[in-house]
Amino acid sequence: MKNWRLRPNLPDEHDLATVFSCLIAQLLYNRKIEKATEADIFFNPSFDKLHDPFLFNDMRKSCERIWTAILKKEKILIHGDYDADGVTSSAILAKTLKIFGADFSVFIPHRELDGYGLNLRNIENFIFSGTKLVITVDCGITNVDEVQKLKEHGVETVITDHHEPPEILPEALAIIDPKVVGENYPCKFLSGAGVAYKLAVALLRSAPAEMYEMSFVEYGGMVGFEKWLLDIVAIGTVADMVPLLEENRILTKWGLLVLSKTRNLGLQKLLEKVSVSKFDTFTIGFQLAPRLNAAGRMKHAEAAYRLLITEDIDEATAL
Repeated sequence: MKNWRLRPNLPDEHDLATVFSCLIAQLLYNRKIEKATEADIFFNPSFDKLHDPFLFNDMRKSCERIWTAILKKEKILIHGDYDADGVTSSAILAKTLKIFGADFSVFIPHRELDGYGLNLRNIENFIFSGTKLVITVDCGITNVDEVQKLKEHGVETVITDHHEPPEILPEALAIIDPKVVGENYPCKFLSGAGVAYKLAVALLRSAPAEMYEMSFVEYGGMVGFEKWLLDIVAIGTVADMVPLLEENRILTKWGLLVLSKTRNLGLQKLLEKVSVSKFDTFTIGFQLAPRLNAAGRMKHAEAAYRLLITEDIDEATAL
């Protein structure tokens, strides 16, 4: 015999009841949407409703350090992860650093040989290679010992992550994770790709004056470049199964629109294999993301990352 557990009824005088029909108001309330402003984003996820990335406590500090590294041609290493959220996060930041001419490399760990996050063996290689700045995406928040070792060897770390933080945080130069205690950023459940995107946008908006002379014409300007990243952001967001509310809803809605006309050669080729007739969360969740995840499970996620960043049509086809 089934035991039905019903959500509580919407209070009679609730704000939602004054704006929507009883049914719609109750359904919103069931989804923990309790303010008319939240309901507005749910139904009208406008791009201009995204939060300022500099609301993150350490965002400005992160951008200043990264820009110093870019301008001084210091070696930067992006440390990603082997799932769809991790490879999309890596691609977002890589595309942003590339357009500004940064000296950077990307490390995608092997699921079996390296495991999740940073490890001490790989860190020795990063130090030996002359890396001066490590930026983590979709990982790093639990790597206390690893970040400490980097610090002891003069390598600074900017952590971007979205996972639950430990009681003792790594002694990184900066931490961008909406779940850190005391973090002021309003949206607490961004994906790794969402956090990486906020850093990318902040870097674009804090670019030194001489960098604004660079050509963004093919993207329709710098804001256009931000928007053309959204197909990858949406894939990471849906793949990681974060709630499609607040900013995630905006990023996914506009990301699906960008995906439908994507300029990303790898995604174009992947979509040809999938034969998509419409672009929605099912397309990402059951057709694109599993294929990107498969690379890391069958061999190495490097293939999925390269697919997302390649600018060569033959390489895209082969991958």
